[in-house]
Amino acid sequence: MFNSSLKEPALAESIGLDASDIVSEWQVASALESTADYLKTCCRIFGKLPSETNISSLKKLWSDIEQLYLESMKAYNNKSRETAHEVCQKREHLFEQAGEYFNNNRDAIAAELVENFKSIITLVCNIARAVIDSE
Repeated sequence: MFNSSLKEPALAESIGLDASDIVSEWQVASALESTADYLKTCCRIFGKLPSETNISSLKKLWSDIEQLYLESMKAYNNKSRETAHEVCQKREHLFEQAGEYFNNNRDAIAAELVENFKSIITLVCNIARAVIDSE
């Protein structure tokens, strides 16, 4: 639909969007789809965690990422640039938390989780950036 709307301005107009809105909506949809893929991968990895894994720090990081996602979607739904800026400002802190988790659990599973977490954080912040960039 996004592609058709870009090619046919009448279609875009009929759904109340202009070209910049279509691109922004496509970016959000793409980020959400990729986020879902990374979340699915994380769930598979969780099943491989060794029993001695520090679950409390992992739960805290997972919860913080979930909260970032919820705030980003709130910013998107309310078109709140202020909330979107707040979301983007939390990115570095969450990257540091992910790095700390890896430093405390140096193994292949932790490395794979952290890479997926960082990708999710980046994608969620991209949703917030779409709000910031919107007119």
